[in-house]
Amino acid sequence: MFKADSKAARTSASKIGQAHELLDKLSQEYDKIIVYTISMYLSSQYSFFKTIENDFPKIVVVNSKSIAFLTVMQLLNFENKLKDVKSEEEFEALLVGLEKTDQYSVSLVPKYNNFLVKGGRLSPQAALLAKLLNIVPIIKFENGELKKEGKGRIFERVVTKVIQDKLSEDFNPNKNDVVLLHSNNLQINSFKNKLTKKYNVNCYVFNIPSVVAIHTGPEALVVIKMPKMNAHLVKKLKSINLIS
Repeated sequence: MFKADSKAARTSASKIGQAHELLDKLSQEYDKIIVYTISMYLSSQYSFFKTIENDFPKIVVVNSKSIAFLTVMQLLNFENKLKDVKSEEEFEALLVGLEKTDQYSVSLVPKYNNFLVKGGRLSPQAALLAKLLNIVPIIKFENGELKKEGKGRIFERVVTKVIQDKLSEDFNPNKNDVVLLHSNNLQINSFKNKLTKKYNVNCYVFNIPSVVAIHTGPEALVVIKMPKMNAHLVKKLKSINLIS
């Protein structure tokens, strides 16, 4: 299990040979191949596929600005709208829609700063000072990038404050949902129960994918305010065990 003292965990981009082999195979089977990676600003995978895009006339590498749950939502919405596409122009417009993520308000609260240091998101000096002073950073995910949002003290208090802030940002329970992402945080049910009881809103829980959790660190928690999901989408997400 991924823990605070884990040291061997790491990620890497696809191997060139394997990528070429897969794209060759898909090019023989399909008219269009959509490559949708983790945000273009956070992953070398995007740059890698852009460099070989011209070698495969059928592939389109989307300028992705999403990650984790946002990626799932973007692709499910894309799939749902694709069946109504009747022209190349409509298809191109649908691809552009995959780049749009400003409908989500996303804040990350890491519990262990050393994983941010490993990923180059925080300097070792800043991490040491934060540990000594018990400072917890708040990082927002905006337009595909990680940016400084604020800071606080004591992880639980910071998470509670972030939730309060999200629900005061013109939040409308008839138009918005709240999603909590986490990487094996044992307090997740407590946070969810307090949120739903206090604010009487829908709150869904989703795991941070392992390739992302390696960088956010174990027990990290993300709070998302997003447009309200329809019943069909919620049912589909639950049927594939992506939310609870």
